[in-house]
Amino acid sequence: PDDEHYTTARDLCNIACYAMNNEIFREVVSSKSHVGKFRSFENKNKMLYRYEGANGVKTGYTLKAGRCLVSSAERDGMDVVTVVLNCYDMYERSSAILDQCFYAYKLLELNENTVFMSDRVLCKLSKTQNLVVKNTESLQIRIKSTVTEKKIKKGDRVGILEIYDANGLIFSDNLYSIVDN
Repeated sequence: PDDEHYTTARDLCNIACYAMNNEIFREVVSSKSHVGKFRSFENKNKMLYRYEGANGVKTGYTLKAGRCLVSSAERDGMDVVTVVLNCYDMYERSSAILDQCFYAYKLLELNENTVFMSDRVLCKLSKTQNLVVKNTESLQIRIKSTVTEKKIKKGDRVGILEIYDANGLIFSDNLYSIVDN
């Protein structure tokens, strides 16, 4: 520890979210144990043993920082990362935070094969998108047409898909024609 060093929970969460996109990192931090030719280890992260869907990330402790835990878990395709710092009951607190997240939020998949109608043109998104939305929230879907030409070719941008929750716009992406018109 150094008085000039500091890291916030948000910093650690951002680092963990980025790192969990790396398959090798994800495999290492989700492993409960490893038996190798020269070394073996048992992962001390109790979340991997106690929490359904837990898949990482890192425990930590120093006298100055206290007990710290960066946790990750996946359910129904949604990954959640949580960070607790200087927390004596870090496993229980992390479990409670993860439970709250999985209860309150869900993953909404906008499949690239879903067909929409923009003005008079059949269209779709260019790729599948995932959104995290509140379980209790009703969503409004709006399609804004951007068609200015009478002749539309397959692949032309013809609209914008917008999704709103009670607080406003949460998603926006272009829609592309799937037929020649």
